[in-house]
Amino acid sequence: MFTKILQAECIKLKRKWLRFLLFLGPAGVIGLTLVDYSVRYEYLTQQNPNVWEGLLHELNITLPIAFLLGGTILASNVAHIEYHRSSWKQLLSLPVSRLSVYTAKFVVVMFMLLIASAVLLIGIIGLGWWLGFGLPPSWKTLFVYTFYPFFSAIPFVAIQIWLSMLFKNQSRSLALGIVMSVAMSGMRELPSWFFWQWPMLVFSDYRNTYMITGVIIGVFLYAAGALHFIKKDVAYMLWQLCKIEWFKLFKTKAWTYLFVSPILIAAILFVGDQAMPNGRMKWLMADALIANVHGLLFYPLIGGLVTSFICRYEHEAGGWKQLLSLPVTRTSVYGAKLITSAAFMGILQVLVFVVLLGVGMLKGYPNAIPLKMIAGNMLGGWVAVLPILAFMLAVSMALSSFGASLTVNVILTLPNLFVANSERFGPWYPWTQPMYGMLGVTGKASWGLMLTTQNFLAVVISSFLLFGAAGLLYFQRKHI
Repeated sequence: MFTKILQAECIKLKRKWLRFLLFLGPAGVIGLTLVDYSVRYEYLTQQNPNVWEGLLHELNITLPIAFLLGGTILASNVAHIEYHRSSWKQLLSLPVSRLSVYTAKFVVVMFMLLIASAVLLIGIIGLGWWLGFGLPPSWKTLFVYTFYPFFSAIPFVAIQIWLSMLFKNQSRSLALGIVMSVAMSGMRELPSWFFWQWPMLVFSDYRNTYMITGVIIGVFLYAAGALHFIKKDVAYMLWQLCKIEWFKLFKTKAWTYLFVSPILIAAILFVGDQAMPNGRMKWLMADALIANVHGLLFYPLIGGLVTSFICRYEHEAGGWKQLLSLPVTRTSVYGAKLITSAAFMGILQVLVFVVLLGVGMLKGYPNAIPLKMIAGNMLGGWVAVLPILAFMLAVSMALSSFGASLTVNVILTLPNLFVANSERFGPWYPWTQPMYGMLGVTGKASWGLMLTTQNFLAVVISSFLLFGAAGLLYFQRKHI
């Protein structure tokens, strides 16, 4: 059955212009590089004695952008066919599973991108011959550099397919994909765990890691998108529950904690401004100060507070029985509470980011603001707090006492003061990860903490999956 669905997807795409994109994209990359060499041939060949390595460097300017744009267009078109003809009901009324339909569209997009990579390989060999470079000295290197964008861009393509299947108006998914594709070419200073920029990092020492991690994260995002497509009605229920949770949260005093860290940070930066060095280091030291005050203590503590407030309504006056007597699933309830708490913590990070920029402008920090670095660090801190939210949500659901869940969070957060500087325990303790994320983890040791991107991703992803799965399993079996 899956084979026939795959054949049907290919037939539908044959009637569109997309098959020409398989050759148009590689031709555009080769053509732009040829024009570049036609104008600056002597300069480019003198810059690097290894002419083939220099050629690959020049191709890397346009290749990642073209690849991401191609993935965006393909992902949008495989979903647009059904939305344009209003044929989703007809398709899903057939004896086919939603998983097969989603998987077929994913496989078609990835296969077309793989063909485009193969066409590009032939084009690069031809370009090198045309420029008089002869055959490549290392075929293995050429294969790696040509197919690297394919493997490292799988997470990006998986997200684009997910969004394209989600939105009827394809301009939304197209706009996001195009903006991210173009923006990444000028944002190579972002933390290296930001997988949107991985296709640009072909010359990194961690190239193989990005390829392998790209495949793993891509499979995970494919599974998440497929699950969402299968449970699309449940997803709508989840969205409604999120709105309800958000309304309940802001009826409590939890919203006041959005301003605790920003106000404290503003006060510290104003008072401690004189002790900071001048120049660009002023921004870096301010960012490090935020990580050590906000990321080390306040951010994890506020995360525990938010999850306690989110479960407080249900623990009072038999709220759990009232909620679960409605036509909702326990998985949706758990997911809505986790998403709401994550959104709350994201807003807090945005406020801290705005406060840092505002204080910097008022105090006359250098005009050259490392905006990409600071934004990436704030995003890293938010990602790193997700495991803490998953753990504390499970604790808050288990303990009816508001004070008891807060006590657990305080007990787990206070060791940060001692563990954070430990090379042995610090990089592996989940409650220290928000601080490390805000310090900006890179491919090398960061701020003398011996923390690498691989370590950071391993701890955050594994602990989030562990805590999230354990919390959901507990809530599914919890006797109300």
